[in-house]
Amino acid sequence: MDVESMMSVPETADLLGVDRRRVHALIAQRRLPALRVGRDWRISVRDATRFQQAQRRPGRPMSPSRAWALLIEAERSGRIDLPRGSAERDPFWLVNLTRQRATVQRMHVLDRLSVGVARQVVAAGESAGRFHGTSPRDSNPMCDGYVTRSRADELIGDFALVDAIAGDVNVVLRIVDDTIWPFGQDQKVVGPLVAAVDMLSDPVDDRSIESAIPIVERYL
Repeated sequence: MDVESMMSVPETADLLGVDRRRVHALIAQRRLPALRVGRDWRISVRDATRFQQAQRRPGRPMSPSRAWALLIEAERSGRIDLPRGSAERDPFWLVNLTRQRATVQRMHVLDRLSVGVARQVVAAGESAGRFHGTSPRDSNPMCDGYVTRSRADELIGDFALVDAIAGDVNVVLRIVDDTIWPFGQDQKVVGPLVAAVDMLSDPVDDRSIESAIPIVERYL
């Protein structure tokens, strides 16, 4: 991405209608992707706009266990089993409703080790989308997957994973508490609905959104 086309912290604060300290806090909390350039941070218009839109989504997020129950049952039945409402016709409503299902860590690993990481997780997001044929064909081959909380620290240590800034992310770990782990012992890939929700939650680019929205809409 061209750094010159990205926004400064003051420009982002103006767009979001908050003060600069709030933008810095969002970056520190990893809620707003940003790229460090010298002593400053730069934020893409796309990421700032998506953050702004996400804050306006209606509905209180479900607990992690309930969110997983909703998604797994929807994949089994082919339909989201909730009272119908206008907000529910928006795919991002489902993204907001289920966003507490996992803690997301954006990491970096040596390229030669990324395959090893992928073997240790349940493929999610873009990784699962490639399996289901729903990711863009030339999408970034990022490793994206779910892992239990008890396994996450071990995985980070084994493969020397480090926290990444925006341009260096090549591993996305979605950490789920062991007590609500929703996948079978032999499951290697999430279903198409979960993959699409992942892609909308943490899109690689606009094509990820375009690919995922029609999938989620089938269940609404």
